[in-house]
Parts: sequence; C-alpha cells; structure tokens
Amino acid sequence: MANQPVQRRAPRKNAPSLAPLYGAIGLAILAIVAIALAQKDKDARADAENQPASTSNEVANPFADLPPGGKPIPSAFDTESLGSFKPSAEGLLANPVLTAAIEKSERAKALLKEASEASAKGDRKTYHEKALEARELYHAALEETAEWEYEISEAHGEADAQVGKVRALRSIWFDERKKLRSVDVNDL
Repeated sequence: MANQPVQRRAPRKNAPSLAPLYGAIGLAILAIVAIALAQKDKDARADAENQPASTSNEVANPFADLPPGGKPIPSAFDTESLGSFKPSAEGLLANPVLTAAIEKSERAKALLKEASEASAKGDRKTYHEKALEARELYHAALEETAEWEYEISEAHGEADAQVGKVRALRSIWFDERKKLRSVDVNDL
C-alpha cells in the first residue's frame, strides 16, 4: 500500500497577465471615440459657418401651426369668462366682519412692535406676553373671516379682485401667526 500513487492537482501554469492587453484595447477604443466626437464637432461648426445668417428682425411665429379663427380658451383670470359668477359689489371690503378683523390685525401688529422692543431691551417676560397676545389676535381675525371668505369665494369666484384682496390679507395674517408659533405659554 505504500506504493500506491496519490493524485495531486496539476501545477499552475505561470502565464503572463492579460490586464495590460485589455487596458491597451480599452485605450484604443477611447481614442477612436474621442476622434469621432472631435470630427463631429468640427463638421457641426463648418455647417454653422456655411448657413446664411438670419436677420434679427425675423421672428418665428409661435402660433403658425394653429388654424386661423376659432374661439380662444378662456382664462381663469378673464373677467368675460367668469361664467355664472357675478362681480363683487364695491363695498365688499367694507364688510363689518372684515373691518373688525383688520382692526384686530392692526392691534396685533402694534403688539408685535412692542414685543420686539421689549426683546431688544432684554425683557423676555414682556416679549412673551405681547407675542402671545398678538398671536391670539391674529388667530381670532383668521377664525372670524374664514367662513366669510368661503362664502364670497363661492358667490363671486376666486378670480374676483376683491376676493383676491381678502385672501391676500388672510394670507398675511396666517404667515404672521405662523411666525409666532414658537412663542410658548410655558416660557413665561
């Protein structure tokens, strides 16, 4: 049993690495692509030089492909295309609900000014008190006008100028109240 042959793996052949060959092939491909792109760019420049320059007075008509005539599509802001909405009355902005809310917002603005002055002096307690009161006034103004804004939007449409002014006012109040969210009652 001592003379039985033992099977072993065949020894590894020491062949040269193919990485340099693959690298050279890759570089050759990149060079060919670069030359092709350069030639394409050169051809594009030559074509641009050969084309006659257009005058600056010529303007392309963007509507050339549309058929002549036809009714234009109505805009949401076009007063003639409001449909069933009637224009708002002139005194819409003099509504008592809105005037009361505007007064509250003016008081809130004055309180914010006092609060910022107190903060500049280092009086944090006065700052918090005034800021909280201003936030509550903005909140009250928004709550009082919410239903009314919805009603006038339904009656006159969102494209109405006076409805837009009411929305802009309420948006300002909302932003001011949002700035005061960080003021907490527990900080007093």
